[in-house]
Amino acid sequence: MSEEYPPYNFTDAEGNARGVAVDSLALLWQQLGLSLGTGAIEFLPWARGYARLQREPNTALFAMTYTPSRVQQFRFVGPLVPIHMVLLARRDSPPRVTSDDDLKSLRLGVVREDIGQQLLLERGVDTSSMVVTDRASKLVELLQRGRVDAIAYSYDVVTWNMREAGVDPQNFTIIYTLLEGELGYAFHRDTDPALLQRLQQGLEQLQQAGEISSIRAHYLGTAPAQAD
Repeated sequence: MSEEYPPYNFTDAEGNARGVAVDSLALLWQQLGLSLGTGAIEFLPWARGYARLQREPNTALFAMTYTPSRVQQFRFVGPLVPIHMVLLARRDSPPRVTSDDDLKSLRLGVVREDIGQQLLLERGVDTSSMVVTDRASKLVELLQRGRVDAIAYSYDVVTWNMREAGVDPQNFTIIYTLLEGELGYAFHRDTDPALLQRLQQGLEQLQQAGEISSIRAHYLGTAPAQAD
């Protein structure tokens, strides 16, 4: 299972699965001789896929950010690529945030069950301070219209959505970094360890050969996005 989370995983105009994580997974399947194609990937809202991963054996969800609680709850294959979880605000009126305590006075846009929301909850931000939606494109709209003070999301993903919507990312600025982390493939905790080991070893071989870096560069360039 996956979600619309470009440039890591998404469906293009023809309905084909694409993205850094999709292309990497397809290459891994090919390397291991698995008769699977990207048509085997089911795209769902993140919260729905997350709930299924928790309760259904033999399921996987990607791309998921590593956190201590998730590593305990699921089984990961990865890491795949770095990810930068930030608070992004309008450049013309950015709120000042210097500590986690400052977050509690802001109205923040999040995607339901996304790592951005989870990181805010861990920092003591109440759900009453959040405007919850189901996709990144709606976060961009909320921020543009001034409905929120900032949004909590992956920098690469939200700026991708801005460009797709014809919105200039330069009109927005990073005001706080929530997490410098990594993405991977999350599996139900009862998944066969031998299968996970096979996938992990295959992914590591692709990493060492530079194949994953090449895929990432195709979508994002050679270096991760950095905060202002």
